[in-house]
Amino acid sequence: MKKSILFAVAAVILTAACSKQANIASSAEESGFEMETPVPVSFASNIGGVATRSQGALDAWNGSEDLYFFGLERLKDASGADSLDLVRPFIDNVSQKAPAVAAGTQGTITLYNPAVGDGQTEPYYYGSGNYEFFGYYLDDAGSLDADDVPVIDKQEDAYFTHIAIDGTQDVLVGYADRDSVVNHKIETWPAISKDRLFSAYAIRKWAARPEMLFKHKLSRFDFYIRSGGADAVGKVKVAGIAVESDTEADVIVAGSRIYEGLQNVASPAALVLKIKDADNQLVPLDETNAIPAPDFDADEPISVQIPGSLIVMPGQQKYNMQLTLTQDNASVPSGQPQPMVIDFSKIINGNGNTFAEAGYIYKITLVVYEYRKVEILVSLDEWKEGGEIIMDPDAE
Repeated sequence: MKKSILFAVAAVILTAACSKQANIASSAEESGFEMETPVPVSFASNIGGVATRSQGALDAWNGSEDLYFFGLERLKDASGADSLDLVRPFIDNVSQKAPAVAAGTQGTITLYNPAVGDGQTEPYYYGSGNYEFFGYYLDDAGSLDADDVPVIDKQEDAYFTHIAIDGTQDVLVGYADRDSVVNHKIETWPAISKDRLFSAYAIRKWAARPEMLFKHKLSRFDFYIRSGGADAVGKVKVAGIAVESDTEADVIVAGSRIYEGLQNVASPAALVLKIKDADNQLVPLDETNAIPAPDFDADEPISVQIPGSLIVMPGQQKYNMQLTLTQDNASVPSGQPQPMVIDFSKIINGNGNTFAEAGYIYKITLVVYEYRKVEILVSLDEWKEGGEIIMDPDAE
């Protein structure tokens, strides 16, 4: 079982005293920290081809992904509670390529802002303002404007964008959590104040920079094939997998509702498993690239992963699946899709939930016999761990 892959980005935001300082801190100590020389904007990341083509499931950044960022000023309402300024974003849907790094390691990118009124090309903290930071990655699932930038619906309490998936796109949303930074820094800086995160003052006084954690918003199915007997070895092949899932939704990418799930999920359709060909392009699994059953071992079952992943909308208990098998020298018809159901109420070694969850990999093992029976074993494999389902058509 793999450990959870959460895509972290530590944001180093330019901390500058610039011409827009309307609310400079009154104390000499804070003014001193906020008026120093600017620090360049950069992001350090530990995750990972042209961006117009689907890249499939991500376990690491490979340097070609388009990441988008928002920075919003944190304000106080009349009651003294925190709110975010969604009317005047500090960083407004600015894009930058991800770094090329191996899974679990960190790389660095520099964020540049499109030129604004005073001609700056990099974002600056303004005076004593405190900010929160958000990011997202859509692969090619987003709705784009005329400039090929994802369309953002800016509402009072959140920014949304619309996605439409075909089973190959990984969608992630990131948020710089203040509590996480406090936990990292409090031993060195006991006086660190969560209320001053994130700001020029916090970076200069405590080196408390935003650490942005990207999380998967969809569920991932990885498929494996296993021989149920010696008669299946090499003869029975998986030649097609399609799973029915909703395909459209609205994703919250910034604002106080960032922890909420997908909104307005709709448009069910069959999502077809695709694998990469010799040119590294995703093509459907079919009879021309079918995956044969591996060697049989009754004592230590051998499972071989089918290349590629199917990425679906989370939240369902049951997913209808069409499985296509072929068999060499078959005495019965082969190559016809068989209807099956992936049922999360039967999951084994799960976490107690009976539906597919966002951010989880489900390992689906197809146990094939000499064109008589198929068993499906479903287990959770991290991103985060899920569980296992055994489906035997003969027992139903």
